[in-house]
Formats: sequence, structure tokens, C-alpha cells
Amino acid sequence: MRNIHKFNLLFKSLAILLLSGCRSSDTKLFILFHNVEGLVLNSKVIHNGLDIGTVSELKIWEDQILGTTCIEKEVKIPKGSIFKIETTNLFGSKIINVYFDGSTNEFYMNSDTARGGQGKGFFSKANIDTLVSNIPPIADTLANAIRDIGTHNSIGQDD
Repeated sequence: MRNIHKFNLLFKSLAILLLSGCRSSDTKLFILFHNVEGLVLNSKVIHNGLDIGTVSELKIWEDQILGTTCIEKEVKIPKGSIFKIETTNLFGSKIINVYFDGSTNEFYMNSDTARGGQGKGFFSKANIDTLVSNIPPIADTLANAIRDIGTHNSIGQDD
């Protein structure tokens, strides 16, 4: 029984070690932020909804926070791209969203440093406006579906 506990402890320690660092094939990109509230280790780095990497480390560097990210080797991020910490859901989960700058042919290389910023939150005015504008069509669709169910259920019934 003790051997099983030792094995489990060793396995978990090894898994944490492997998951928290970059693979040798990944591009390590450092990003400087003024505020990383809500960002945690293993938070996703995303471009156009696609996972392109993870956050592997967060530490204080002078008066800022230095985030270390592991970017998949086949992803080339153009210099001048924008890195924003954004909220992705009602629970407040954070990601780094990368907005590529298409005006250059220069790309970040391994161990380069970029500047990051705060993006729009899930409850930002733009998101709230989008959510509110979608309520009438959703309500209409729901009303039609309920009406169709009622019509379908009454077919063939005698009064």
C-alpha cells in the first residue's frame, strides 16, 4: 500500500512538473503586464478562438508582472500583435487573447518579450450590448418552439 502512495505522489509531482513548463519544441514568449488579476498558471493563450499556448509562469519583474507563455512551435506571432487578458465566461476565467498584427513579416522568436494589456471583460459594455441585442431573436425563437410543441401535442386530440 505504501508503494502505491509513493507512486501516486511521484506521478503527480512529475505531471505538475511536465505540465507547468514549456516543451522544448514550444516557443517561450515573455509578456509584461501591469495587472494579471485572475490569470493563473495553465491559462490558455488564444488566437481567433484557437488554443495556441498556455501560461507557464507569472512573477514580479520590477513594477510589472512577467508572464511566461509556451506557444506551439508552428504558430508564428507577428511582432506588434496585441496581447490582452480577457474574461471568457460568467465564472471569471481569464485567457490571453492574441490579436495578430498583419502589417509585418517579422515574428516573435523564442525568449522575446512583448507588452500586454487588459482586454474587455465578459461584462464589458460591448459584451452586454451584444447579449442584450440577442435577447429579442432568442425570445422569438423560444416562443415559436413552445407554440410548435403546443400545436404538435394538440394534433389528433378530440375536444
